[in-house]
Amino acid sequence: MQGIHYKFIRNVLFAALSIAALAPMLSCVNTPTPEPFTFVQVCDTQLGFGGYDEDVAAFEQAVRQINALAPDFVVICGDLVNQPDERSLNDFIRIKGGLKMPCHLVAGNHDVGNEPTPETLSAYRKRFGRDQYSFEHRGSTFVVANTCLWKFPVDGETQRQDAWLRKTLGAANGSVFIMGHHPLFIEQPDEAEAYYNLEPGVRAELINLYANNGVVAVLGGHTHTLLTNEHRGMAMVNGETTSRNFDKRSRGFRLWSVGADGTARHTFVPLTHVQVRKGPYLIYLGNNTEMTVLWQLDRTRECKLTWGIDESCSMGSIPSSETGDDHQHHQTIRGLTPGELYHYKILIDDRVLEGSFRAAPAQDAPDASFFAYGDTRSDVVVHNAVCAAIVEAYRADPNLQTFLLHSGDWINNGDLEEDWDNQYFARVSTSALEMQAHVPVQGCMGNHERSGVLFQKYWPYPFQAGRYWSFDYGPAHIVVVDQYDPAGTNSVQLAWLEDDLARTAKLWRIVLFHEPGWGAGPHRPNKVVQEQMQPLFEKYDVALVVTGHNHNYARCEVNGVQHVTAGGGGASLYAPDRAAPLLVMAEKTNHFCTVRIDGDTLTFEACRIDGSLMDSFTLRLP
Repeated sequence: MQGIHYKFIRNVLFAALSIAALAPMLSCVNTPTPEPFTFVQVCDTQLGFGGYDEDVAAFEQAVRQINALAPDFVVICGDLVNQPDERSLNDFIRIKGGLKMPCHLVAGNHDVGNEPTPETLSAYRKRFGRDQYSFEHRGSTFVVANTCLWKFPVDGETQRQDAWLRKTLGAANGSVFIMGHHPLFIEQPDEAEAYYNLEPGVRAELINLYANNGVVAVLGGHTHTLLTNEHRGMAMVNGETTSRNFDKRSRGFRLWSVGADGTARHTFVPLTHVQVRKGPYLIYLGNNTEMTVLWQLDRTRECKLTWGIDESCSMGSIPSSETGDDHQHHQTIRGLTPGELYHYKILIDDRVLEGSFRAAPAQDAPDASFFAYGDTRSDVVVHNAVCAAIVEAYRADPNLQTFLLHSGDWINNGDLEEDWDNQYFARVSTSALEMQAHVPVQGCMGNHERSGVLFQKYWPYPFQAGRYWSFDYGPAHIVVVDQYDPAGTNSVQLAWLEDDLARTAKLWRIVLFHEPGWGAGPHRPNKVVQEQMQPLFEKYDVALVVTGHNHNYARCEVNGVQHVTAGGGGASLYAPDRAAPLLVMAEKTNHFCTVRIDGDTLTFEACRIDGSLMDSFTLRLP
């Protein structure tokens, strides 16, 4: 009994020691030691938001750079496209297909709607697969959630996601990463709900759930700015986009490194592909054998401008370096034949920007035509619709591809760079961009241009002492008045105006400024125009005065001078006062105007954006 007992105890002890010795080896087989790895966070590819072609090119460049970095996988944190349609969805899938590693998708509000429905959720899932799922990678757990269901709950769907999330987090291993679209909060965990964050009650519940279940990072998009917070040991990162950032940060993506101990760090990788901020756009400086092409990039690049009478653009070329300190380029094409149609290309690395223009007519040409509009301001959708109508007009009549008079108030705040970027030059406004690349814009200061510093930066006309000047165009002489001259519309500018009008031998004299002396309100008439400028207009046979300021169309006739308010370029519209003095016609509508000169006859038309005629008149010289 004792021998048996001793042998039994000896065998048990030997087995225990053997198991103890084998334990590390068994552990390696069943639960591998985590290894370091990297992954990439891409935010808001959103094809069509920053300008469709720009966004496609940026996403393609991001894929090239990500493939070169060779991370373990990629996550795109929502807003895959701006408007889900066949073109954008197919382009997204095509570009994403170029990634050489797995890519995990998150649903954003532009993918399933600000207020998702069973139909939009079904459409997303049919196209892209699950919007709630998890996966493990080298000892860490990644959880993809549809934050749109927390921002705007959908009966049944939100409850199912909540239950799934609790179960998934309860079973998660290692460091846990949450990948969604909306940030939990912007600045403070207890802040009020707004467009970008989640409702406080939902937010508090999620923060507790994450903190109690090993979450080390919460990744998202949506903000179009870099947003980083640290709360209860969790990093919260909503990164830069590849479409359009609301701040001045470059487009790009975040590269995450996860250590063997589960700690995570991230760094920004800017796109090396150059982005176009403005242009190409055109201005005419008054010499009918020249045209100036302008553009602005997001970084320093050597460019080349080529041009010609056909699309090969083989007549001439100019290397272009920056003007000023903000990546601007100004190049003037010289030696043009008056009246000839030219094409041009701007070569930037592997990119090509294209446009065309018609050189100004000969000095003795009897005919000319041009467009006019104003008060484009901040509604880029409406402004783009007006520009689409202008583009359609000059396509239908190529003789109208000449120039455009802008009567001021180009953007909402002329002292803010972002307003110029995101309003008049918005890359999403495809028709506005097309118009700017094919028609020189000749404009005046409006009150919303504020100090005028950025106005002069982006529209460097050959101004006189203030921001006033004049130019000839065939049979027309155009005078641009600055009502916001730092010294006021004083005797210096008025003396120049009289001298300028007296010197011109052109048959048709036209004046452009912002605030009308006569119109249909609601702004008060400008007294300087009425009392000091109108006598000059009458004395020197000015035929037409083009203004803005009032966001409507109005025409007043004052002692033979036609005063036109063309304020329907995009700003919110004003109802006209139909009892205004000397009013001939007025309408509350978005519009543009055309002027055609044929020898001794001038024909003016004001058109709604659907192309219908709103007002017209004909003037004949005696």
